[in-house]
Amino acid sequence: MFFQAVLLRKKLSRGDKTRWQVVSKVEPNPIKTTITWVGHATVLVQVGGKNILTDPIFGAPSFLFPRISPPGISFENLPKIDFVLISHNHRDHTDKKSILDLQKRDAPKFLVPEGDKAWFNKLGIDSVEEFIWWESSIHKVLQESLKFTFLPAKHWSQRALFKRNMSLWGSWMISLKDQNIYFGGDSAYDQYFLQIAKEFPKIDVAMLSIAPCEPSKWMKDSHMDPEDAIKAFGELNAKHLIPIHWGTFCFGTDCFDYPVLTLDKERESIESGADKQLNILRVGESLILK
Repeated sequence: MFFQAVLLRKKLSRGDKTRWQVVSKVEPNPIKTTITWVGHATVLVQVGGKNILTDPIFGAPSFLFPRISPPGISFENLPKIDFVLISHNHRDHTDKKSILDLQKRDAPKFLVPEGDKAWFNKLGIDSVEEFIWWESSIHKVLQESLKFTFLPAKHWSQRALFKRNMSLWGSWMISLKDQNIYFGGDSAYDQYFLQIAKEFPKIDVAMLSIAPCEPSKWMKDSHMDPEDAIKAFGELNAKHLIPIHWGTFCFGTDCFDYPVLTLDKERESIESGADKQLNILRVGESLILK
């Protein structure tokens, strides 16, 4: 996979990567809710005058997995980040350098799964809140309540060699007034999507991972493929689907845009409902909610 990633990176450097990249035009504080895909599972969600970043990584998790495409927003061009949501502690979702850079520049509030707070504290970061599934945190913004709810996922955690599943993993719901934005983190398909839909009958956006999906026998227990993501989207009964966790690193044999092209072939079935929409964002591209 390492050599495959190197070959892909060489190919993309000859111009192919421009197909999936745009020049980001992110405003510091947009009036409307804006969701910008930075790359991998890193998404900038701007809602209620606050800037929220999910699973930040602006480099690569290791030399074995070089980054194929650069971040859609460079770290220097990020607006001031108020909150950081962490789904789990894998290095491609909890990147030490990115977290330290965010802490040094913005000192945001970090919301993390149970068992991860100590790691942040060791880095000198004290503004950390820890969660188990279905727990929420409420913050006042613009006379309204911005609510973060930590939700289930089917995955695993591991930061060090002999510390597997020593902390929790999950997904997040961002809620403000009548808007609900779901960040799926990294997960395989499971029945919990139906549980989430019961708790949140109106979901505006679902950001769901679609890769790595091959080889299936290795990936299916901890990652969704496009077919799984379509099923999860239907069970969540969300309006907008944004595929994430593709085109940034080669963790499987389905590298780069194969997963998203596979998903796009099913656009007609995804958008079968009058209010359903597939939003395939290029790196750096935004979805603005009405």
